[in-house]
Amino acid sequence: MREQTEFFCMQYMMRREEVYRVADRFDEALDEDYRVNADMFDVTRLTISGNPHANATMRALEDELAERDLPFLCLLMALLRTGADLVLDLADFESPVAFADAAAAEFEVAQARYTDAAYLASELTAPKAEHQTKRLRAAIAQMRALLSE
Repeated sequence: MREQTEFFCMQYMMRREEVYRVADRFDEALDEDYRVNADMFDVTRLTISGNPHANATMRALEDELAERDLPFLCLLMALLRTGADLVLDLADFESPVAFADAAAAEFEVAQARYTDAAYLASELTAPKAEHQTKRLRAAIAQMRALLSE
């Protein structure tokens, strides 16, 4: 395992409970979408509903994340981006180590790119809860497999 990956894994292990809490919040936001914004899941609809699909849980999570430290937000961004690659079959990770290598690279990119917690929090909560839930849960599963949790 590369040094960069080891550092990323240490960051994850130290903050995994916080990551789990964010995943739970995405689940809550998805539940809200099922209750309040059910029309966005209707694949038979041929017209735009006019519903802005506001999600109070995601907006509250955005506010909470905006108060967090950048390293944690960068960790989340790395997990979500790499989780998206996994869920969307955009990358073929042959092992959890390969997944962690990619997440570590994303972590470095996020640390270099983002300097404002509020902006990064809005980036993390802009996609639909359905997508963020799937992405983060897939990333957590890979990290659990790697760390033998």
